[in-house]
Amino acid sequence: NHLKWFGNINDTLGLDSDELENTFEAYRQLIHPNDIDKFDKGIKKQQKNKAVFSIHYRTRKKDGGYLFWENRGRSTFNDAGKAERVIGICSDITEKTMAEKALKKSKHLLQAVFDGISDPLIMLAKDATILKMNKAARSYYGVEFKDAINSKCYEVFKDGYTPCEDCRVPSIIPENKAVVFERKGFMDPERDEQVLTYPVIKSSVESGTIVRISDITEEKQSRVLLARADRLSSLGQLSGGIAHEIRNPLGGIKLFLDILNNEDMYNRTETETEIFDEINANINKIDGIIKRVLAFAKPGETQMGSVDINEIINESLKLFTTKLRNANINSKLSLDKSISTVKGDFIGLQQVITNLVLNAIEAMDHGGTLSIKTSGRKSSLQKERRVIAITIKDTGAGIKQDGQENVFNPFFTTKPTGTGLGLAISHQIVGRHGGTLSFKSKPFKGTTFSIELPDIRGI
Repeated sequence: NHLKWFGNINDTLGLDSDELENTFEAYRQLIHPNDIDKFDKGIKKQQKNKAVFSIHYRTRKKDGGYLFWENRGRSTFNDAGKAERVIGICSDITEKTMAEKALKKSKHLLQAVFDGISDPLIMLAKDATILKMNKAARSYYGVEFKDAINSKCYEVFKDGYTPCEDCRVPSIIPENKAVVFERKGFMDPERDEQVLTYPVIKSSVESGTIVRISDITEEKQSRVLLARADRLSSLGQLSGGIAHEIRNPLGGIKLFLDILNNEDMYNRTETETEIFDEINANINKIDGIIKRVLAFAKPGETQMGSVDINEIINESLKLFTTKLRNANINSKLSLDKSISTVKGDFIGLQQVITNLVLNAIEAMDHGGTLSIKTSGRKSSLQKERRVIAITIKDTGAGIKQDGQENVFNPFFTTKPTGTGLGLAISHQIVGRHGGTLSFKSKPFKGTTFSIELPDIRGI
């Protein structure tokens, strides 16, 4: 039970020279209560195994604080195999332990910050080894933390042995500079992503490159919608001015035509009368177009009220019963009865539905299927916003790729007798309701138009 120290243990613990007895039990009383069991077991284990031991524990100082110690040594044994003494070294590892704890805390803090960010974040070493991943990244790639850390990114994400062919990240890492680029979704090519890489060079924890992946699909769609709305507004103002300029001389032409066609003043042959009637019919047609242009350029006031979308669809389809039957088109309705009403203009929204249904019918000149569906869901542009969605789908020829950008532009049409104002006006009406009108189309596979209107029940 006797202890002999080489070195001044009393000074280290802040004790007076006579405060610590040179006994094993006296020293044991200074060990932190939570560490005594570990200390005792460590001594017994090394004596049983007759091996070198290493024990970490805390020892109390006079001021009540604790030092972190590491004991390393071994026992000596007599001929009977019984331990006679223990020889070892006690090292003060307080600074080292506190530094390790601080480092561990920093790593935990960094991981907490990582996990608190909703975008996927990955920290890569220069050789593309994954050093860290936040919770969003693990969910995005569908991997577990333990399966990804210290593995190459392309091994984990693509089960490959070489960097992905189209991935720019490995080539950017050695540059040690921030880079931003856009790409099609790594996991879903239908989405658009922005990738931001920036180096972490001077760090007390780790160095590498952080890769942030942001889904910008909705943002890009919003930019397209805003640009389209701005373009439509400019075209509306321009076309409105032109329509006014045309309408005045057209009124004069019609007036003089009526005078020339007056049978009481002039005797006309049957052929001349037919020509005048044809001219008059075309003037009326031009006048009709001008009225639609002016309606687009300066929409009238809408009568807003509570509107049942399903009712509008049913009422609109009644107008096309004969047309659908004659065109050999089947109609499939999937109307969600649980959706709420919307705040809107019944006549205006019916005009939109009627126009889209008519376009779908005319796109299926060899028959097909017209599908109309309503539902309540999250907005495709703002995930936190709830909307009433209407989809009108046909199985017609679809819209050619080179014409899709112009679909909502005034005067753009693929019909021999169309004015190109129907979809432009529909887009405008939906916009006045705080909604969006969009479409997807594949040549020879059909077109789907989607309307999203605000759900009055909110989020």
